[in-house]
Amino acid sequence: MKLLYIMVTVVMAVVLNSSMAFAETAEKKVVDPHAEFRALCDDKNDMNACVDLAILYMMADEDYTNAHKYFKKACDGGNMIGCGIQGHQYQEGMGVKQDHKKAVKLFKKSCDGGELPGCGALADMHAKGNGTKQNSDKALELYKKACDGKVARGCSSFKELYEKECSTDPKKFCKKYK
Repeated sequence: MKLLYIMVTVVMAVVLNSSMAFAETAEKKVVDPHAEFRALCDDKNDMNACVDLAILYMMADEDYTNAHKYFKKACDGGNMIGCGIQGHQYQEGMGVKQDHKKAVKLFKKSCDGGELPGCGALADMHAKGNGTKQNSDKALELYKKACDGKVARGCSSFKELYEKECSTDPKKFCKKYK
């Protein structure tokens, strides 16, 4: 959930900055950012605009169904942030039926696509055995990948799981991840 909050906060900053750019300062008339992002997403296939629109639906409108629609479009269009946030929607049941297996697939796609917070989210699923078999080795590998990519939460989660597993099975975990 922390990862979702961080991802949404960062992207909301982009949305807010972008929506401010749509303001017509001469007349003090503000153009509907939904319409602007929708035009960029639907007409120009701008996947970043699809993510921005989805976040706008999620955060400003609390319309998780429309948010899901645009996160899916972004993910299908190759935007790995869209895949990761869509994974969180399935993980938490936000606008969709909760489905940990779908969440795992989307986090994997996001991680494999280079979106390192997706690696941390996938690691969480492996660590807890949600939507996949519990696998501390795989979780540690993914947390390390996120940490190596400067995702702070990946580092803290790696340390926490490493210490737990190292104390439980020193021969297996302590030497491997020294």
